[in-house]
Amino acid sequence: MNNKKFMAGGCDSSGVMAAKLSSFYFCYFAFLGCLLPFWPLFLSERGFDGFQISTVYAVFLSTKIFAPSIAGYISDRYDYHINVIRFSLIAAGTAFSLYLLDFDFTSLVLIALVYSFFWNAILSQFEAYTLTVLAEKSDRYSQIRVWGSVGFIVLSLVLGLVFEWVTMAWLPLIMVSLIFLACFISWRLPETNLGSMNGGVRKIESIIPVLRQRSVISFLLVCFFIQLSHGAYYSFYSLYLKEYSYTSFWIGVLWSVGVVAEIILFMFFPRMLKRQGEYFLMVCSIALTVVRWVLIAAFPSNVLVVLFSQLLHAFSFGCLHVVSMVYVQRFFPSGFSGRGQALYSGVSFGLGGAMGAVASGFLWDSSLGHEAIFYFSAIAAFIGLYFSLRLKVL
Repeated sequence: MNNKKFMAGGCDSSGVMAAKLSSFYFCYFAFLGCLLPFWPLFLSERGFDGFQISTVYAVFLSTKIFAPSIAGYISDRYDYHINVIRFSLIAAGTAFSLYLLDFDFTSLVLIALVYSFFWNAILSQFEAYTLTVLAEKSDRYSQIRVWGSVGFIVLSLVLGLVFEWVTMAWLPLIMVSLIFLACFISWRLPETNLGSMNGGVRKIESIIPVLRQRSVISFLLVCFFIQLSHGAYYSFYSLYLKEYSYTSFWIGVLWSVGVVAEIILFMFFPRMLKRQGEYFLMVCSIALTVVRWVLIAAFPSNVLVVLFSQLLHAFSFGCLHVVSMVYVQRFFPSGFSGRGQALYSGVSFGLGGAMGAVASGFLWDSSLGHEAIFYFSAIAAFIGLYFSLRLKVL
């Protein structure tokens, strides 16, 4: 990067601002590096069954349906992305701290409802903030976002080793610490303050005309079904591996392999996007997502196949997410960015992810066999592939 100042960077050089943005992504996804691989194992050790664990994840994901939209409306109206993020981090950290105390299933769900509401209000607004800060340098997004993947890898690998020697009772304290570290970093980031130029409040246009476009509808349906297919992965992948005698170390390694592959893809994504275009990358990535879920369902005992399926995470999440950012930025330009990011997050990770978690919970406790949850995932991804083909027609 050169030494030009970012639009919202004040006295910060572009390199310093990029470092701050990157460190925030690192902490945010380091928290997820604790939550996704190890929280189900922690809850299982506390005596919660498959349905209860999937319920907690469904609650966590369901708040993405409305939390980002509320935060997006406030941010678009007042242009206070960072202030919204700071408040949300404080609230989420305070609520999650209650897990340091003893809790039953009811408390588990209620705490998850509160902390996840504020936690899930954060990322879509930080994505909007980052893209606003980068402005014409938006091609740098993947190089900053990759540090989130690094954070996920570091925590999942380190904790995979640590939990071979110490009890998982330490997990909530580690996760609370990461939330408040992200909060500290957020106070080092400047507000864009565009709203203050117009008296602090901006008149916002209705987003309904944008949502009536058939291309936007098809895009949102693609996102919904792809995240529906990920519900089983986020809720039960670690328990699924444990059932086939994988240790906590190997569970951490396998989660990390997927994110390492994602990092490599991020490094080459600008070149890939320029050569292949976003539509081609989307269709190929969804097709590989279908393959990934089938492999996990059919060959869970084959370490090499499981490792290969984790490499496909580069496409099923990494490539699809960055391509989706391209479409979101196109469909929801300035003035709609906060709500557009919120809508993308709510429909995909929120509604799609929550429904996938609930469906997987029922399948997990059914007589169909635990591999059924990943066959269900493959079907959902295939439906997403159908809507992606319609997106080209439209």
